[in-house]
Amino acid sequence: MPPADVTPEELRTRVANRIRKLVWDRRLTLAQLAEEAGVSRGMVQAIVAGRKSPTLDTVAKLAKALRVDPIELLRAPRAKRSKTSHD
Repeated sequence: MPPADVTPEELRTRVANRIRKLVWDRRLTLAQLAEEAGVSRGMVQAIVAGRKSPTLDTVAKLAKALRVDPIELLRAPRAKRSKTSHD
């Protein structure tokens, strides 16, 4: 469970990074995402740049366009397990 002390700035960065990754993975442009989601291109660019916080309605639209559950845009990145040798 994520810590309750996540700041708005951390959430904004988390959403921006997640959208950026999903757009990259799906080989979309921000303009394509904006059109698919019904959100202005300027708003999508501002969200991905971390300058704007999306409303819940916008999170839902972006998630639908990216074909993920809205919570996926808010979820903390998973910690990568480090490879260690047990000698």
